[in-house]
Amino acid sequence: MNGMIENAPPDIIGHLDKVKYQLKATNFSEQSNWYKKIVLDTLENIAGKNIIMELNTRGFYKKRCDFFPSKWILEKAREFDIRVILGSDAHLPAEINAGLQDGIVVLKSIGYEKITILKDHVWQDASI
Repeated sequence: MNGMIENAPPDIIGHLDKVKYQLKATNFSEQSNWYKKIVLDTLENIAGKNIIMELNTRGFYKKRCDFFPSKWILEKAREFDIRVILGSDAHLPAEINAGLQDGIVVLKSIGYEKITILKDHVWQDASI
């Protein structure tokens, strides 16, 4: 991911820590020092390129896991002043708004006051 951020930075990074879901049946731990270092390095790169990070609610509202990314990563992202966009990763029309209010609660608890939205073809901040 860091190579992509350096060489072809996207507007948005999504599913930053999807690995936690993919590896939940293994010994993987989000608290491993090697993993935390990779995440912090990635957040630093995201901040340096002014990339927006998605808070994806699908794992939460499907009751499969936490949000993507986890709260501790969102807290670090806030420290790096990384902008956040909310997304439900809907696979059905009924899921479009699923978990978004819960995501807002988490963001506010961390200290976020704004999310990023696309309005009139321009990324803009909106109060939450």
